[in-house]
Amino acid sequence: MRRTFLIILAVLLGLYACTGCTGDTKDATVAGGKTPDGGAQGVETAAAAAPTTDFVLSDLHGNKLNLADYRGDVVILDFWATWCGPCKMVMPYLQKIHDGHADEGIRVVALSVDQKSPSSVRQFLDKYGYTFPVAMAGVDLQSAYGGISSIPTTFIIGPDGAVKERMVGAHPLDDYLAAARRAKQAATGT
Repeated sequence: MRRTFLIILAVLLGLYACTGCTGDTKDATVAGGKTPDGGAQGVETAAAAAPTTDFVLSDLHGNKLNLADYRGDVVILDFWATWCGPCKMVMPYLQKIHDGHADEGIRVVALSVDQKSPSSVRQFLDKYGYTFPVAMAGVDLQSAYGGISSIPTTFIIGPDGAVKERMVGAHPLDDYLAAARRAKQAATGT
């Protein structure tokens, strides 16, 4: 009985880590690794470049965070939470991109959907040494991006300010970089 329980628990934890933290089924995958609309699991390419919803927020250090200030660069915009296992897997990748690819015009902005206080989120970031810009994303901002029902949900925003791709769940570092480079290449033609 105990062995069966442990096997079931291991399978459930594995599925949880692969699909992200889900609040409902909008972004869930179905059998065969497809999204409900038939797309590839976890990645959607914007059929027509959708404009982003610009925002001006205070980051967790009290600085102004204005998405429009990033025009001309590719932005990896990640919705996440401190309690989300797959989000925690992605955070080191975002830090590597922040540290090593700004000179390529690839920027990272993270928006926490935590219900915790901003100071609790800041403690989490400080504990692990994450230095990229982070702000709190309220329900209105989440809705403006189509509703965030699974986290991490990452938007790749092109230099023109349009959403180029949406990635749901945790992905390897190279997937985030490849998506950002595709967005940049589409804008520059190089």
